[in-house]
Amino acid sequence: MGMGKTIQGIALILANRPDSSNKEQMKLWQQSDDAHEWKGKLSERGNTLIIVPTVAIRQWQMEIARFTKEGSLKVKVYHGADRTASIEDILSYDVIITSYKVC
Repeated sequence: MGMGKTIQGIALILANRPDSSNKEQMKLWQQSDDAHEWKGKLSERGNTLIIVPTVAIRQWQMEIARFTKEGSLKVKVYHGADRTASIEDILSYDVIITSYKVC
């Protein structure tokens, strides 16, 4: 029986996206960056890696499609024959879903 963990995860991904119009969030991100001596740009953030058992990959993909506006998250399933993507391709997605066994 579901407890809403997938939906909570999706909401967290959406809530933590870099957004220059959200001044408070950007201030908190900057404070964290300063504390950890991060020298990158906020625009380099935003990708989320989700690692789940193989049986949950399609569930996550379907739930993201179901509970977000169309086009709001670009999702890549990195599994099976689709594992040939370049790092540049992978980084062009907001969410990458994969399983434990990607050897």
